[in-house]
Amino acid sequence: MSAIETSISAQQPMEEIFPGVYRFSVGKRSRSYSYLLVRKQGNLLICHANRGSSVIDFLDEVDHLGGIALQFICEGADAARGELHEQLYERFGCELICHERDRKKVAKKTACPVSEFGDQGMELGSDFRAIDIGHTVFHWSNQANHFLFPGHAIERHDDRWGIHMHPVPDLATSLSTLADLPVDFLLPGRSSPREEEYHTFTDRDRRDYRQALRESLKPTKKSLQARLQSGEHVGEDEVELGLPRLLSSQIPPAEPEA
Repeated sequence: MSAIETSISAQQPMEEIFPGVYRFSVGKRSRSYSYLLVRKQGNLLICHANRGSSVIDFLDEVDHLGGIALQFICEGADAARGELHEQLYERFGCELICHERDRKKVAKKTACPVSEFGDQGMELGSDFRAIDIGHTVFHWSNQANHFLFPGHAIERHDDRWGIHMHPVPDLATSLSTLADLPVDFLLPGRSSPREEEYHTFTDRDRRDYRQALRESLKPTKKSLQARLQSGEHVGEDEVELGLPRLLSSQIPPAEPEA
């Protein structure tokens, strides 16, 4: 097999998996995905390119579809090292969009012009939203279909939903917004051989998914170490059996009774 044939066989395809949704994949067993959303208002690329992207292999095809108006990433780790984002910007004039907390990490990886949004998220027209839960989740409505692009913030394993987030000022509003949005398909940023390449929601899935979002809002009991680190008073009777002496020494002495 020639070098050219080897290169072609190793190239992952550009697939239209739904009307207006094109997927680019990288990797053989564990795959990373990027998605091109074809819109009249301007095409969008949701990029999970930390391991490179086959988008670069299909620039002519992307051009014929209208190019790329904006590039988006779910978190700083999704930004590609090297020149991927710069090449896309040079070809299509598309800035890279990220949450403001990811700006420094992105700047270390790419010289592509960057615009940012804050904790309130971002809306483009009436069809596309970026929602922040400490990790950006994207939602797009097209031709009566509703797509969720959560990176790895929302995952489904063994018929259970996992919601992964970080503390943000108005998490309750963000999760409530997500729960209220219609959803038909979940398109992840990556998958392994034992996982679905994308998930189609049933009525039961929607109910369980929204319940998982609601459950994520319930306060969890702080660990003893977290309480100590925050300066919260912890009584000696709360020290768990086997707690390291170094940790137990951080417990403040009980105040004398009046």
